[in-house]
Amino acid sequence: MRVTTQMLNRAAAKTGLPFAPGNSLLNYVNQTKAGSENPLLAALGKNSGVTAAAGQKSSEIAALLRTQQKSGYKKLDAAADQLAQSVAALTAEGENSVFGKAEKTGDTGAVGKSVERLADSYNEMVRMLEKQSDPMNQYYGYMMREAAAENSQALKELGITIGKDGTLSVDKGALGEADVKELKEIFGSGSGFQSKLSFLASRVSGNAQANLQSASGRYNAAGTYYGSSGSRYDFWG
Repeated sequence: MRVTTQMLNRAAAKTGLPFAPGNSLLNYVNQTKAGSENPLLAALGKNSGVTAAAGQKSSEIAALLRTQQKSGYKKLDAAADQLAQSVAALTAEGENSVFGKAEKTGDTGAVGKSVERLADSYNEMVRMLEKQSDPMNQYYGYMMREAAAENSQALKELGITIGKDGTLSVDKGALGEADVKELKEIFGSGSGFQSKLSFLASRVSGNAQANLQSASGRYNAAGTYYGSSGSRYDFWG
């Protein structure tokens, strides 16, 4: 269907974009009135925190958007790595591991601190995934919240509750009263909860890196990253 100037102007009016007789789509993209930002590109940048300055070129705004995107992907990758490290600290085995020492001395203080760090890492990633527009990241966020929900009762018994936004709140007093066995069942190496968090951290990291490569222009014309495979969509292995 051919888009006429009249149709374009009607659409612009409905969306609140300024329009004038004779304007073309190219004009809407490239034209910036003195003292105002480019309305179309400003709308594109709204969710990314990028604001176009008066007279700023479309190419400059696009570059800012790419920079903002890449920064977001790097932060998400770092958050996923932090969660993976928090899980690894609790699931390590041996007499020198956090649970190994707790079982030997009966002191769960170090375990409690590790659990608090895990909760912080979990919360950070849940919040970041909630802000993502990528469907895969949104799905990973859903799976993280579901993993916690599946263990809500066991977590609650240790003083850890799940908020409406899916984040974890830790009652340090209640957590400190839990014994080693109770803590190990949900946070130790044999925990299904920990296994899922580790898996999801890996997938989120991989997706963030793929998106970073995409933002850097390493995808082909069909939108496929060279060397990628569909295995990252095969959930739980």
